[in-house]
Amino acid sequence: MSKEKMNSKSPQLPWHSRFDLQGITFALFILLGISSLPALEGSGRDLDYWGNLKGFLDQFLPPDFDILPQTLAGIWETIQIAGISTLLATLLSLVIALGAARTLSPLWLVMLTRMLLNCIRTIPSLLWAILAVVLVGSNSLAGVIALTFYSSGYLAKFFSEAFESADLHAQSALRSLGASSLQAFQYGLWPNLRPVIWSHCLWMLEY
Repeated sequence: MSKEKMNSKSPQLPWHSRFDLQGITFALFILLGISSLPALEGSGRDLDYWGNLKGFLDQFLPPDFDILPQTLAGIWETIQIAGISTLLATLLSLVIALGAARTLSPLWLVMLTRMLLNCIRTIPSLLWAILAVVLVGSNSLAGVIALTFYSSGYLAKFFSEAFESADLHAQSALRSLGASSLQAFQYGLWPNLRPVIWSHCLWMLEY
């Protein structure tokens, strides 16, 4: 057999290398989903609630326009809470993301910051709302505080990943020319990050 024919054949891999980690994880995920199907079975009492669906839908017709001013006021307050909390979360996340980016901060700070972000993301938004109500009472400020901390856990993660994937050559060049760290970030790194930052902010505002 010639040397060219021997090289053209693909090597035979051992059986254990044919099953990668992703395939095993996907198979375990399928098995978990199948084993969870019995949890979808409801009791007879649960099925009785479907009988109230018609009465629930009948309450929408005819509409009661007397509550329209109160409804519009509540919608406007919700928009204000969402806008203020997203703005505060963006400013807070930009600072936190600098500490969570491996290309911009030392390893000990990165690990500490990411651990903090993981803890923030594990707390549901409803629990943040309860904590805020206990802290400042049942008002719009509680909603701003809850949404600010809840959004910061996600935005800081997105921003840190954007910082790590950004091209740092322009920033390094400005630093070598005598620019300060803030100037290098503002003129060398921020122009590339701005579209990504805006995209994540709009997503969080809609979310």
